[in-house]
Amino acid sequence: MVTSTTQIQKKKEFVRRAGISGKTIVEVKIKEYRIFTSDSVFNCNEVFEVRMDDLIRKIEENGSMNYPRLPDNILKRIIAGVNESPKISQSIKDLMK
Repeated sequence: MVTSTTQIQKKKEFVRRAGISGKTIVEVKIKEYRIFTSDSVFNCNEVFEVRMDDLIRKIEENGSMNYPRLPDNILKRIIAGVNESPKISQSIKDLMK
């Protein structure tokens, strides 16, 4: 799982200082994904492994399943960002093929 944040400049500065490709920060404008209320980024250098049953339980207890599906173009950019990241293990990258 990759999460979004509105701290765009902070994440861009992180990758710049770390010498990591800017392609690992995927920016999404509010017009691209209607659920967002502000422009956001996905930091593809931080991937969290979550078991499916844990994710379902968390959604049932605290969340909502009413989020619209990520558009394919955003999902492709996130996958490319994860694949570009030197911080993500090859085993995680292989799961996205």
